[in-house]
Amino acid sequence: MSELPEEPVEESTSPKLVLPKEDEEKVITQEELQNEAAEKAAQDQEQLVQDMAIPAELAQHLVLNDPEFGQLVASMLASRQLYAMCMYELEMLCEKRDFKKEKVEDIENLEDLEDLHIPMLKEILINSAAVQAQQPFDEKLLFNGFVKTVFPWMQRVVVEHTKEQEAAKREEYDEMNAKRIVTPLKLGVQWFPESATDTGAELGRTKPVMLIGFEPAVRWILDQITETALGEESNVNQTLRLNSGGKPKHSDPKVWYVPKGDWEQVANSNTEFGRMYARNVADNLIDPIDLLIVDDLCHATPSHEFSSIHFTANEGQKKLKKWADQLGCLLIGCVGLPRDLQPNELNRPEYETLRVHNILRAVEACKLPAVEGEEARYAVTIGIHKFGEVSQAELDEYAPTKIITP
Repeated sequence: MSELPEEPVEESTSPKLVLPKEDEEKVITQEELQNEAAEKAAQDQEQLVQDMAIPAELAQHLVLNDPEFGQLVASMLASRQLYAMCMYELEMLCEKRDFKKEKVEDIENLEDLEDLHIPMLKEILINSAAVQAQQPFDEKLLFNGFVKTVFPWMQRVVVEHTKEQEAAKREEYDEMNAKRIVTPLKLGVQWFPESATDTGAELGRTKPVMLIGFEPAVRWILDQITETALGEESNVNQTLRLNSGGKPKHSDPKVWYVPKGDWEQVANSNTEFGRMYARNVADNLIDPIDLLIVDDLCHATPSHEFSSIHFTANEGQKKLKKWADQLGCLLIGCVGLPRDLQPNELNRPEYETLRVHNILRAVEACKLPAVEGEEARYAVTIGIHKFGEVSQAELDEYAPTKIITP
Protein backbone atom coordinates (compact mmCIF):
# COMPACT_ATOMS: atom_id res chain seq x y z
CA MET A 1 0.00 0.00 0.00
CA SER A 2 1.68 3.21 -1.12
CA GLU A 3 2.07 6.31 1.24
CA LEU A 4 0.22 9.51 0.50
CA PRO A 5 2.49 12.46 -0.41
CA GLU A 6 2.87 15.14 2.34
CA GLU A 7 0.99 18.37 1.81
CA PRO A 8 3.23 21.48 1.49
CA VAL A 9 3.22 23.78 4.60
CA GLU A 10 2.29 27.38 3.82
CA GLU A 11 4.58 29.98 5.31
CA SER A 12 2.95 32.91 7.23
CA THR A 13 3.22 36.33 5.67
CA SER A 14 2.89 38.13 9.07
CA PRO A 15 6.06 39.70 10.54
CA LYS A 16 7.79 37.46 12.97
CA LEU A 17 7.84 38.46 16.64
CA VAL A 18 11.44 38.73 17.70
CA LEU A 19 12.00 38.70 21.46
CA PRO A 20 14.81 40.91 22.69
CA LYS A 21 17.86 39.16 23.91
CA GLU A 22 18.98 39.69 27.47
CA ASP A 23 22.29 41.17 26.39
CA GLU A 24 20.72 43.78 24.05
CA GLU A 25 20.38 47.41 25.36
CA LYS A 26 16.93 48.61 26.49
CA VAL A 27 15.37 51.46 24.50
CA ILE A 28 15.27 54.71 26.58
CA THR A 29 12.18 56.86 26.20
CA GLN A 30 12.13 60.68 25.90
CA GLU A 31 10.45 61.02 29.30
CA GLU A 32 13.23 59.00 30.94
CA LEU A 33 15.83 61.23 29.30
CA GLN A 34 14.07 64.37 30.61
CA ASN A 35 13.81 62.93 34.11
CA GLU A 36 17.47 62.00 34.06
CA ALA A 37 18.41 65.49 32.90
CA ALA A 38 16.25 67.08 35.60
CA GLU A 39 17.80 64.89 38.27
CA LYS A 40 21.28 65.77 37.01
CA ALA A 41 20.43 69.49 37.08
CA ALA A 42 19.11 69.19 40.65
CA GLN A 43 22.27 67.41 41.73
CA ASP A 44 24.42 70.07 40.07
CA GLN A 45 22.44 72.82 41.77
CA GLU A 46 22.78 71.13 45.14
CA GLN A 47 26.50 70.70 44.59
CA LEU A 48 26.79 74.38 43.60
CA VAL A 49 25.06 75.41 46.81
CA GLN A 50 27.47 73.29 48.81
CA ASP A 51 30.45 74.71 46.91
CA MET A 52 29.23 78.28 47.48
CA ALA A 53 28.79 77.87 51.23
CA ILE A 54 32.37 78.68 52.20
CA PRO A 55 32.81 81.61 49.73
CA ALA A 56 29.49 83.06 50.85
CA GLU A 57 30.48 82.98 54.52
CA LEU A 58 33.85 84.53 53.64
CA ALA A 59 32.20 87.28 51.60
CA GLN A 60 29.81 88.07 54.47
CA HIS A 61 32.75 88.28 56.88
CA LEU A 62 34.76 90.57 54.61
CA VAL A 63 31.91 92.98 53.95
CA LEU A 64 31.05 93.28 57.65
CA ASN A 65 34.56 93.35 59.09
CA ASP A 66 36.92 94.66 56.42
CA PRO A 67 36.33 98.38 55.63
CA GLU A 68 37.96 98.09 52.21
CA PHE A 69 35.63 95.32 51.05
CA GLY A 70 32.67 97.04 52.73
CA GLN A 71 33.31 100.32 50.93
CA LEU A 72 33.86 98.48 47.66
CA VAL A 73 30.54 96.63 47.81
CA ALA A 74 28.76 99.78 48.98
CA SER A 75 30.16 101.63 45.97
CA MET A 76 29.02 98.85 43.64
CA LEU A 77 25.55 99.05 45.15
CA ALA A 78 25.52 102.84 44.81
CA SER A 79 26.58 102.61 41.16
CA ARG A 80 23.70 100.21 40.40
CA GLN A 81 21.25 102.46 42.20
CA LEU A 82 22.64 105.49 40.39
CA TYR A 83 22.04 103.71 37.09
CA ALA A 84 18.42 103.01 38.09
CA MET A 85 18.06 106.67 39.05
CA CYS A 86 19.40 107.71 35.64
CA MET A 87 16.94 105.42 33.86
CA TYR A 88 14.05 106.89 35.84
CA GLU A 89 15.17 110.43 35.00
CA LEU A 90 15.47 109.46 31.31
CA GLU A 91 11.86 108.28 31.35
CA MET A 92 10.73 111.51 33.01
CA LEU A 93 12.62 113.71 30.55
CA CYS A 94 11.20 111.88 27.54
CA GLU A 95 7.66 112.16 28.92
CA LYS A 96 7.93 115.90 29.60
CA ARG A 97 9.81 116.98 26.47
CA ASP A 98 8.08 117.79 23.20
CA PHE A 99 10.85 116.76 20.80
CA LYS A 100 8.99 118.10 17.78
CA LYS A 101 9.75 121.63 19.00
CA GLU A 102 13.51 121.01 19.17
CA LYS A 103 15.61 123.02 16.74
CA VAL A 104 18.28 120.81 15.16
CA GLU A 105 20.34 122.24 12.30
CA ASP A 106 20.72 119.01 10.32
CA ILE A 107 17.11 117.85 10.79
CA GLU A 108 14.27 119.56 9.00
CA ASN A 109 11.53 116.97 9.44
CA LEU A 110 11.19 116.67 13.23
CA GLU A 111 7.44 117.04 12.70
CA ASP A 112 7.55 113.49 11.34
CA LEU A 113 8.76 112.19 14.71
CA GLU A 114 6.36 109.52 16.00
CA ASP A 115 5.85 107.77 19.32
CA LEU A 116 7.64 104.67 18.06
CA HIS A 117 10.82 106.73 17.67
CA ILE A 118 11.04 107.59 21.39
CA PRO A 119 12.11 104.08 22.54
CA MET A 120 14.71 104.15 19.76
CA LEU A 121 15.99 107.48 21.08
CA LYS A 122 16.32 106.03 24.57
CA GLU A 123 18.21 102.99 23.28
CA ILE A 124 20.62 105.20 21.34
CA LEU A 125 21.39 107.29 24.43
CA ILE A 126 21.83 104.20 26.63
CA ASN A 127 24.04 102.37 24.09
CA SER A 128 26.11 105.49 23.55
CA ALA A 129 26.85 105.70 27.27
CA ALA A 130 27.58 101.95 27.40
CA VAL A 131 30.08 102.19 24.53
CA GLN A 132 31.83 105.17 26.10
CA ALA A 133 32.00 103.34 29.45
CA GLN A 134 33.89 100.45 27.85
CA GLN A 135 36.70 102.76 26.75
CA PRO A 136 39.83 103.19 28.87
CA PHE A 137 39.45 106.00 31.40
CA ASP A 138 41.43 107.95 33.94
CA GLU A 139 40.25 107.42 37.52
CA LYS A 140 41.15 111.00 38.45
CA LEU A 141 38.96 112.31 35.65
CA LEU A 142 36.18 109.99 36.80
CA PHE A 143 36.43 111.37 40.34
CA ASN A 144 36.44 114.98 39.13
CA GLY A 145 33.43 114.19 36.95
CA PHE A 146 31.53 112.89 39.95
CA VAL A 147 32.39 115.95 42.05
CA LYS A 148 31.71 118.58 39.39
CA THR A 149 28.92 116.97 37.37
CA VAL A 150 27.33 113.87 38.88
CA PHE A 151 26.88 115.03 42.49
CA PRO A 152 25.30 118.42 41.59
CA TRP A 153 23.05 116.62 39.08
CA MET A 154 22.05 114.05 41.69
CA GLN A 155 21.23 116.76 44.23
CA ARG A 156 18.98 118.59 41.78
CA VAL A 157 17.27 115.44 40.49
CA VAL A 158 16.67 114.01 43.98
CA VAL A 159 14.88 117.21 45.00
CA GLU A 160 12.75 117.18 41.82
CA HIS A 161 11.91 113.46 42.12
CA THR A 162 10.95 113.89 45.78
CA LYS A 163 8.59 116.75 44.92
CA GLU A 164 7.01 114.77 42.08
CA GLN A 165 6.56 111.65 44.21
CA GLU A 166 5.06 113.63 47.10
CA ALA A 167 2.70 115.41 44.70
CA ALA A 168 1.64 112.06 43.19
CA LYS A 169 1.06 110.55 46.64
CA ARG A 170 -0.88 113.63 47.74
CA GLU A 171 -3.05 113.50 44.64
CA GLU A 172 -3.71 109.78 45.14
CA TYR A 173 -4.55 110.33 48.81
CA ASP A 174 -6.87 113.24 48.04
CA GLU A 175 -8.70 111.16 45.45
CA MET A 176 -9.14 108.21 47.83
CA ASN A 177 -10.13 110.51 50.69
CA ALA A 178 -12.74 112.25 48.54
CA LYS A 179 -14.33 108.88 47.77
CA ARG A 180 -14.15 107.87 51.44
CA ILE A 181 -15.90 110.99 52.70
CA VAL A 182 -18.95 110.55 50.44
CA THR A 183 -19.35 106.86 51.27
CA PRO A 184 -22.30 106.19 53.63
CA LEU A 185 -21.53 104.10 56.72
CA LYS A 186 -23.13 100.80 57.72
CA LEU A 187 -23.47 100.62 61.50
CA GLY A 188 -26.18 97.98 61.92
CA VAL A 189 -28.78 100.59 62.92
CA GLN A 190 -32.11 101.33 61.25
CA TRP A 191 -31.95 105.14 61.20
CA PHE A 192 -34.79 105.91 58.78
CA PRO A 193 -37.90 104.12 57.45
CA GLU A 194 -37.24 101.92 54.45
CA SER A 195 -38.01 103.35 51.03
CA ALA A 196 -38.04 102.05 47.47
CA THR A 197 -34.43 103.13 46.95
CA ASP A 198 -32.93 102.96 50.45
CA THR A 199 -33.01 100.52 53.35
CA GLY A 200 -32.66 103.35 55.84
CA ALA A 201 -29.69 101.60 57.47
CA GLU A 202 -26.85 103.57 55.82
CA LEU A 203 -25.85 106.99 57.06
CA GLY A 204 -23.91 109.83 55.43
CA ARG A 205 -21.36 111.96 57.25
CA THR A 206 -22.69 115.45 56.69
CA LYS A 207 -25.18 115.56 59.58
CA PRO A 208 -24.21 114.32 63.06
CA VAL A 209 -26.22 111.86 65.11
CA MET A 210 -27.32 112.57 68.68
CA LEU A 211 -28.60 109.77 70.91
CA ILE A 212 -30.42 110.70 74.12
CA GLY A 213 -31.86 108.30 76.65
CA PHE A 214 -31.34 106.05 79.67
CA GLU A 215 -27.55 106.01 80.16
CA PRO A 216 -26.99 102.21 80.53
CA ALA A 217 -28.98 101.60 77.33
CA VAL A 218 -27.05 104.33 75.45
CA ARG A 219 -23.69 102.90 76.50
CA TRP A 220 -24.80 99.37 75.58
CA ILE A 221 -25.82 100.59 72.11
CA LEU A 222 -22.45 102.31 71.62
CA ASP A 223 -20.62 99.07 72.35
CA GLN A 224 -22.83 97.24 69.84
CA ILE A 225 -22.20 99.91 67.18
CA THR A 226 -18.45 99.73 67.87
CA GLU A 227 -18.53 95.94 67.48
CA THR A 228 -20.48 96.24 64.21
CA ALA A 229 -17.92 98.77 62.93
CA LEU A 230 -15.21 96.14 63.49
CA GLY A 231 -17.08 93.45 61.54
CA GLU A 232 -16.07 92.16 58.13
CA GLU A 233 -19.18 93.56 56.45
CA SER A 234 -18.61 97.06 57.85
CA ASN A 235 -17.02 99.79 55.75
CA VAL A 236 -15.74 101.70 58.79
CA ASN A 237 -11.94 101.73 58.58
CA GLN A 238 -11.19 103.52 61.85
CA THR A 239 -13.27 104.44 64.90
CA LEU A 240 -12.30 107.03 67.51
CA ARG A 241 -14.28 106.75 70.72
CA LEU A 242 -14.20 109.26 73.57
CA ASN A 243 -15.03 106.81 76.33
CA SER A 244 -17.01 108.06 79.33
CA GLY A 245 -16.12 105.24 81.71
CA GLY A 246 -15.69 101.54 82.13
CA LYS A 247 -13.13 99.23 80.61
CA PRO A 248 -13.11 99.23 76.77
CA LYS A 249 -14.88 96.18 75.32
CA HIS A 250 -12.61 95.86 72.27
CA SER A 251 -8.85 95.85 71.75
CA ASP A 252 -8.78 96.00 67.95
CA PRO A 253 -6.41 98.59 66.36
CA LYS A 254 -9.34 99.74 64.20
CA VAL A 255 -10.92 101.37 67.27
CA TRP A 256 -9.05 103.75 69.56
CA TYR A 257 -10.46 104.59 72.98
CA VAL A 258 -9.60 107.85 74.74
CA PRO A 259 -10.27 107.76 78.52
CA LYS A 260 -12.47 110.49 79.97
CA GLY A 261 -9.59 112.12 81.83
CA ASP A 262 -7.88 112.88 78.50
CA TRP A 263 -10.87 114.36 76.67
CA GLU A 264 -13.01 116.04 79.35
CA GLN A 265 -13.98 119.58 78.29
CA VAL A 266 -12.51 118.89 74.83
CA ALA A 267 -15.19 121.17 73.37
CA ASN A 268 -14.30 124.03 75.73
CA SER A 269 -12.83 125.90 72.74
CA ASN A 270 -12.43 125.47 69.00
CA THR A 271 -8.81 124.36 69.39
CA GLU A 272 -8.92 122.01 72.39
CA PHE A 273 -9.91 118.97 70.33
CA GLY A 274 -6.96 119.53 67.99
CA ARG A 275 -4.52 119.53 70.89
CA MET A 276 -6.09 116.40 72.37
CA TYR A 277 -6.00 114.70 68.96
CA ALA A 278 -2.31 115.48 68.44
CA ARG A 279 -1.42 114.45 71.98
CA ASN A 280 -3.41 111.22 72.43
CA VAL A 281 -4.76 110.05 69.07
CA ALA A 282 -2.82 110.84 65.89
CA ASP A 283 0.10 108.44 66.42
CA ASN A 284 -2.18 105.53 67.38
CA LEU A 285 -4.38 105.35 64.28
CA ILE A 286 -3.89 102.98 61.35
CA ASP A 287 -6.39 104.65 58.97
CA PRO A 288 -8.29 107.93 58.58
CA ILE A 289 -11.19 108.20 61.02
CA ASP A 290 -14.61 107.24 59.64
CA LEU A 291 -16.53 107.29 62.91
CA LEU A 292 -16.19 109.57 65.95
CA ILE A 293 -18.22 108.52 69.01
CA VAL A 294 -18.60 110.78 72.05
CA ASP A 295 -20.05 108.75 74.92
CA ASP A 296 -21.41 111.75 76.81
CA LEU A 297 -21.48 115.30 75.44
CA CYS A 298 -22.03 116.68 78.94
CA HIS A 299 -18.40 115.81 79.75
CA ALA A 300 -17.13 117.49 76.58
CA THR A 301 -18.39 120.97 77.45
CA PRO A 302 -17.99 122.74 80.79
CA SER A 303 -21.44 123.28 82.24
CA HIS A 304 -22.70 125.96 84.57
CA GLU A 305 -25.44 125.96 87.15
CA PHE A 306 -27.71 127.92 84.84
CA SER A 307 -26.90 125.83 81.73
CA SER A 308 -29.53 123.35 80.56
CA ILE A 309 -28.61 119.91 79.32
CA HIS A 310 -29.87 120.90 75.87
CA PHE A 311 -27.54 123.93 75.69
CA THR A 312 -24.54 121.96 76.94
CA ALA A 313 -25.11 119.12 74.46
CA ASN A 314 -25.63 121.53 71.57
CA GLU A 315 -22.45 123.51 72.30
CA GLY A 316 -20.35 120.35 72.53
CA GLN A 317 -21.81 118.78 69.39
CA LYS A 318 -21.40 122.02 67.44
CA LYS A 319 -17.67 122.36 68.17
CA LEU A 320 -16.95 118.65 67.64
CA LYS A 321 -18.84 118.71 64.32
CA LYS A 322 -16.23 121.13 62.90
CA TRP A 323 -13.46 118.64 63.65
CA ALA A 324 -15.53 115.75 62.31
CA ASP A 325 -15.88 117.63 59.01
CA GLN A 326 -12.11 118.11 58.82
CA LEU A 327 -11.53 114.42 59.55
CA GLY A 328 -14.22 113.35 57.07
CA CYS A 329 -16.04 111.21 59.63
CA LEU A 330 -19.52 110.74 61.06
CA LEU A 331 -20.05 112.17 64.54
CA ILE A 332 -22.25 110.32 67.03
CA GLY A 333 -22.67 112.38 70.20
CA CYS A 334 -24.66 111.02 73.14
CA VAL A 335 -26.41 112.26 76.26
CA GLY A 336 -26.98 109.69 79.00
CA LEU A 337 -29.82 110.33 81.42
CA PRO A 338 -30.30 108.77 84.86
CA ARG A 339 -33.95 108.15 83.96
CA ASP A 340 -36.17 106.98 81.13
CA LEU A 341 -37.33 109.53 78.59
CA GLN A 342 -40.86 110.79 78.99
CA PRO A 343 -43.32 110.14 76.15
CA ASN A 344 -42.50 112.38 73.13
CA GLU A 345 -39.95 114.27 75.24
CA LEU A 346 -37.65 114.94 72.27
CA ASN A 347 -40.50 116.66 70.42
CA ARG A 348 -40.67 119.43 72.99
CA PRO A 349 -39.62 123.00 72.05
CA GLU A 350 -36.40 122.88 74.13
CA TYR A 351 -35.09 120.15 71.82
CA GLU A 352 -35.85 122.07 68.61
CA THR A 353 -32.26 123.25 68.04
CA LEU A 354 -30.95 119.71 68.51
CA ARG A 355 -33.56 118.35 66.06
CA VAL A 356 -32.58 120.90 63.40
CA HIS A 357 -28.82 120.34 63.50
CA ASN A 358 -28.71 116.61 64.29
CA ILE A 359 -30.30 113.29 63.48
CA LEU A 360 -31.86 113.20 66.94
CA ARG A 361 -32.94 109.77 68.18
CA ALA A 362 -34.37 108.64 71.50
CA VAL A 363 -32.89 105.56 73.17
CA GLU A 364 -35.30 103.53 75.27
CA ALA A 365 -35.16 100.18 77.07
CA CYS A 366 -38.62 98.61 77.38
CA LYS A 367 -39.02 95.61 79.66
CA LEU A 368 -40.31 92.55 77.83
CA PRO A 369 -43.03 90.28 79.23
CA ALA A 370 -41.62 88.04 81.92
CA VAL A 371 -40.92 84.41 81.10
CA GLU A 372 -41.03 81.99 83.99
CA GLY A 373 -37.60 80.70 84.93
CA GLU A 374 -35.75 83.21 82.72
CA GLU A 375 -33.97 86.45 83.52
CA ALA A 376 -35.73 89.74 82.75
CA ARG A 377 -34.96 91.13 79.32
CA TYR A 378 -35.35 94.54 77.67
CA ALA A 379 -36.02 95.60 74.08
CA VAL A 380 -33.72 98.51 73.22
CA THR A 381 -34.98 100.94 70.57
CA ILE A 382 -33.38 103.78 68.63
CA GLY A 383 -36.14 106.12 67.56
CA ILE A 384 -39.03 103.97 66.38
CA HIS A 385 -36.88 100.99 65.41
CA LYS A 386 -35.92 98.09 67.64
CA PHE A 387 -32.14 97.75 67.87
CA GLY A 388 -31.82 94.59 69.95
CA GLU A 389 -32.50 92.83 73.23
CA VAL A 390 -30.41 92.84 76.38
CA SER A 391 -30.68 91.05 79.72
CA GLN A 392 -31.16 92.82 83.03
CA ALA A 393 -27.73 91.69 84.23
CA GLU A 394 -25.94 92.95 81.13
CA LEU A 395 -27.76 96.27 81.25
CA ASP A 396 -26.81 96.67 84.92
CA GLU A 397 -23.14 96.40 83.94
CA TYR A 398 -23.48 99.72 82.10
CA ALA A 399 -24.94 101.60 85.08
CA PRO A 400 -22.65 104.50 86.06
CA THR A 401 -20.50 103.94 89.10
CA LYS A 402 -18.26 106.18 91.18
CA ILE A 403 -15.87 103.36 91.97
CA ILE A 404 -12.55 103.91 90.24
CA THR A 405 -11.61 100.90 88.16
CA PRO A 406 -8.22 100.30 86.53
